[in-house]
Amino acid sequence: MINNTLPELVISIYPKYNNLIKKQIKNFEFRPFKINSPDNKIIFWIYETNPTKSIKYKMIVNNPITTLSSSQLYGLGEEQFYSNIINGRYAYEIISFHELESPIDFLTLKATNFFPPQNFTYLENNSQLKNILSQTSIKKIF
Repeated sequence: MINNTLPELVISIYPKYNNLIKKQIKNFEFRPFKINSPDNKIIFWIYETNPTKSIKYKMIVNNPITTLSSSQLYGLGEEQFYSNIINGRYAYEIISFHELESPIDFLTLKATNFFPPQNFTYLENNSQLKNILSQTSIKKIF
């Protein structure tokens, strides 16, 4: 049973990696933390770093893994996948990727006491930002 309360995190990603995700070349996001959801889905809101400095994307990922199944491929190669794992990362398979029609710029973020995370931050810890994002139109890329 889906409870519609998926964990929502804000993470930072460089523009070049977002471009690879948009093209579906980079189909896993690697992170040094392991967060699982009972529904096997997690929402990552993407803060795009310099020069953009805004929350620009939303992606849905599966719970993290450390090995590829026989039906999974990593768009940047199996060797790169396992190199990330060996270096203490967990692989979150990207299920869907959405672009905010109006990115949330740095000044607006700063006004909500949001500062770009080095690792991640839970969206529930910032009710102002959560409210803004809940009212933001998004378009599905895949």
